[in-house]
Amino acid sequence: MKRWTTRNGISIIQLLNGRCNVFLLTCQSVTILVDTGTRLQWKKLHRRLQFLNIQQIDYLILTHAHYDHCENAPTVKQYYHPTIITHRDEAVTLCSGRGAIPRGTNGLTRLITDWFGDWYGALKAIRLQCDIQIDAVYDFHSWGLNAYILPTPGHSTGSVSLIVDHEIAIVGDAMFGV
Repeated sequence: MKRWTTRNGISIIQLLNGRCNVFLLTCQSVTILVDTGTRLQWKKLHRRLQFLNIQQIDYLILTHAHYDHCENAPTVKQYYHPTIITHRDEAVTLCSGRGAIPRGTNGLTRLITDWFGDWYGALKAIRLQCDIQIDAVYDFHSWGLNAYILPTPGHSTGSVSLIVDHEIAIVGDAMFGV
């Protein structure tokens, strides 16, 4: 697990990496999980949270509603009881129970997602109620955390990023290979 600490003492731990990066932020009494990974990654995510002695998560931020970022959200909700935050556009997808599948990035993958995307989306769909739906900057200063969620549409219409201490940006799929 990679770790960073900002100059103001916010600890950021990368719990999962690869197809989806999952981060845990802790500062004083606030714990934030950013994204959850796929169902196949649940055991690894849960073990790492247990190793860190995480008993409760205050907030779960979903950077967007693609299955590889939110498939474990219902299980995280059940075990850790976080307030779930995402963009209003992504919340619509999650509430509907229709899986969002990204369109391919080249001719072959676009063809595959055009033909099989609806079927695969239904297979990967989760139904989830989001507690806080944003469409503008959401600030954590009132919780004693120098961080805010910023809408960053592009990868999806409701993609969001978390900016921490004006030092670190957690950006979902807006950047790969971290």
